[in-house]
Amino acid sequence: MKAAYLIFTDGACSGNPGTGGWAARIEYQHQDSVVELGGPAPKTTNNRMEMTAALEALRFVAASAPGDVDLYTDSSYVIKGVTSWVKGWKRRGWRTAKGTPVLNQDLWEALDAVNQELGVQWLHVPGHAGHAGNERVDSIAQAYSKGREPELLAGPLAKEDRCPRPTINAASKKKKKSKSGGKAWGYLALVQGELRLFKAWPACQNFVSGRSGARFKKVASEIEAQSLARAWGGNWSALQRG
Repeated sequence: MKAAYLIFTDGACSGNPGTGGWAARIEYQHQDSVVELGGPAPKTTNNRMEMTAALEALRFVAASAPGDVDLYTDSSYVIKGVTSWVKGWKRRGWRTAKGTPVLNQDLWEALDAVNQELGVQWLHVPGHAGHAGNERVDSIAQAYSKGREPELLAGPLAKEDRCPRPTINAASKKKKKSKSGGKAWGYLALVQGELRLFKAWPACQNFVSGRSGARFKKVASEIEAQSLARAWGGNWSALQRG
């Protein structure tokens, strides 16, 4: 099923550390519209701007109409951090394998929280390689980092103005894993206040397909399902099992 949102994010810094800028472009996949976000930051780093761009985009989605997200960034640091490294950091009390404090812990904690709330597929796009979405957010972030105020788009989007999805090679696809990872214990779904738990994906897919605002996710245990239901605002006591 196509994700509800196609997002491109980028960060920039004039000096590292220096004056920074971040940007996000959010295309609604089930309607022809777009929202662009961005802003400046004094004395920051490029990594913090990359993280801020992804965080602000996902916060915007979570606060408006939550749904599955395909997020493209040229920052391997962000992708590896949120999908892999953060698990070890949390186990060690936000310490690296060498025992030193994790840099940018405040942003990692915020990113991890919103990543758990939404269904996010983290995708890498090469920077400065001519991909329209990446080039657009790069230009916005660069403008903010240089003290300029770029024009941000918000509203209807003609189909010909959509940013095409970057081509992801087969090797990259093989590396992608569900956030839940491993064998599924079940599939949790929430549609219009109705919370359902399914043993198999086809039944869950049939329940959410074509229904506005549907939320769903593979879960590895009942504890994870209950935690996710609370995050979604669902009523676990009224859960129906499919």
